[in-house]
Amino acid sequence: MGGECSSKDRVVTKKTLGFIDAVFSWSLEDIFNDNLYKDQVEKIPVSFQSTEHYLGSYVLPLLEETRAAIRSAMESIARAPYAEVTYLNEAKPHGTLSFDVNVDYWRNRTVLFREDVVSEEVEELFLLSTDVKLLRQNAETSLLLCSVRSQCLSVLKALRDSLQELKLPSARNKDSIIRFCFQTASLLFSTACGSHKLYKLEMKPLNVLVIDEAAQLKECESAIPLQLPGIAHSFLIGDEWQLPATVLSNVSDEAGFGRSLFQRLTTLGHSKHLLNIQYRMHPSISCFPNARFYSNQILDAPCVKHRSYEKHYLPWPMFGPYSFINVCGREEVVDAGYSHRNMVELAVVQRLVRTLYKAWNGSREKLSVGIISPYAAQVVAIQEKLGGKYEKIDGFVVKVKTVDGHSLWILGNGETLAKSESAWEALVHDAKARSCFYNADKDKELAKATLDAKKALNQLDDLRNGHSALLKSARWKVLFSDCFRMSLGKLKSVQTKKLVLNLLLKLSSGCRPKKRKVDLISESSGRNMTKSAIQVNSELSDHQLNEQARRRNKHKEARNDGAGSLKMGDAIAFVRGERKNLRRKEKRARIEQIKANLGLSDSQRTPMP
Repeated sequence: MGGECSSKDRVVTKKTLGFIDAVFSWSLEDIFNDNLYKDQVEKIPVSFQSTEHYLGSYVLPLLEETRAAIRSAMESIARAPYAEVTYLNEAKPHGTLSFDVNVDYWRNRTVLFREDVVSEEVEELFLLSTDVKLLRQNAETSLLLCSVRSQCLSVLKALRDSLQELKLPSARNKDSIIRFCFQTASLLFSTACGSHKLYKLEMKPLNVLVIDEAAQLKECESAIPLQLPGIAHSFLIGDEWQLPATVLSNVSDEAGFGRSLFQRLTTLGHSKHLLNIQYRMHPSISCFPNARFYSNQILDAPCVKHRSYEKHYLPWPMFGPYSFINVCGREEVVDAGYSHRNMVELAVVQRLVRTLYKAWNGSREKLSVGIISPYAAQVVAIQEKLGGKYEKIDGFVVKVKTVDGHSLWILGNGETLAKSESAWEALVHDAKARSCFYNADKDKELAKATLDAKKALNQLDDLRNGHSALLKSARWKVLFSDCFRMSLGKLKSVQTKKLVLNLLLKLSSGCRPKKRKVDLISESSGRNMTKSAIQVNSELSDHQLNEQARRRNKHKEARNDGAGSLKMGDAIAFVRGERKNLRRKEKRARIEQIKANLGLSDSQRTPMP
């Protein structure tokens, strides 16, 4: 595809080569060069001087978007079927660098979702006259193939019988059948890009064109069916407030390549008719988009306002018709920086689906769960995590990437989104104002899923926050000194961080160490902890504990202010009211001593369990 010339020399424009020739002139270096057409692509105008000006404005943005699409598909191309070329001939009508290619047969293809069955074997088996021969020759895959073969034959026979009743002309040639269908059809359904095939067919001119989801189509895609001969009326159905068309190239996106014809006509002031009644969403769900994008012009149909439209799958209010569930977790950048994923949110999704299934199990009502994400990497991660666990369960369906139901639960980091300066910021504020904002750790199952995921992913940095979600539901209030936060931030070992977390979780839940105690060393200046080298694990052997204690004492440096050191076990014992032989005044004095050594004021008094 390439040559000896530089990438700069291979840059082509609409004046030097045709579109197809330009694509085939690229080398791999060109495909991965994001700046290949950066200086040539211009902003697509809103109005045009002529048809040539209109069509020509899209050539270079389309060429750049094609390059970005090929780059994005490289990983898929590596896994794609392949074949040996047996014939190659130049296809002159389509460009000087395009060819007609014949191959022997395709490899690396899966049939019937079975990787151990190649297409040639299936073709041979389907040619057998009876299922007996099929069973005799192939024992391993016979049952599945026999079932599929029988179903296919049944459908084909039913189709043959129904076509015979129509008294259609007999034809065994594929082209003649296609020609007959298009010449007699009154309605044609096609994708916008697929409609280019209609230009080659002999058929009656079409009178009316309806483009659905027109706001999600690039204008150059809408232009394909609009140029069909005979079109007298066209209807564009869409919503410019929905997600726009996907554009992979930043250069093309900045040029306005993703703009739809629907949006451009609206910008130019053309009138549009608003369908102002919605029949799908619960009013709690439609409230925010109606106010944010449609100035409250959309009305809720009576059917969605009826009490029967409310579905109670899990306990309210967190799992009502509409909720924003705040999940604190870090995003990972994957796919060479083109996509993101959040494994903590993924763990919450997995636990939420499992909880839904447990609540639904045994019910006769059908339940469909839709999971969507704006990031492709997150969608892939969810699909891999859920796998086919719920595929064969009758009545319980889990769909990833699509959603259409009665309840909407949004998972995200509320603190981050509230600072995003986008529609997400308004959505978070709206959820809080309507009391639909919930922290995931308020639910026992989701809190456990979040904690387990953070420990597995080593996301323990928020331990330095005294209001961390990891400790928010603890029985005892946890207060951190500045020195403790600094010391924890200096820890490099992930294992040590986990040990600190485990100890804090145990202490905050009311657990009291019996034999192994942790010293809190006071400093004279601020009576704050200067070093934290906690190594506690109840599953370690005595030998390991002794070795860890020896190493800990060797590196510990602390000054004593005269009050001496205080054992954590003694502190807990006094606060919990043990050692009943002490008098009340003496016990109170000892507690005040403990508080002073820990640097606690009266307002920071730890509540009794």
